[in-house]
Amino acid sequence: MRPDPPCPHGLGLDGAGIADALGAGVAHTHVGRRVAHHGGPHRRGGFAEYALAAAAAQAPASDEAGAPARRTP
Repeated sequence: MRPDPPCPHGLGLDGAGIADALGAGVAHTHVGRRVAHHGGPHRRGGFAEYALAAAAAQAPASDEAGAPARRTP
């Protein structure tokens, strides 16, 4: 059985969104680019309005990442 995470606790390990700001030395992406990230067990909060994500854990995302599912005929 896993111990409960400490409170307060942000939910979500993975997320997708638009890069709002970059840390010093980040050159593989730019502000305004759609990215996806994996927070891992020690960096949670992917469901938050804003989340910190390590540059190494980010990847470019399509415009449809995180979009509502579409019905297919």
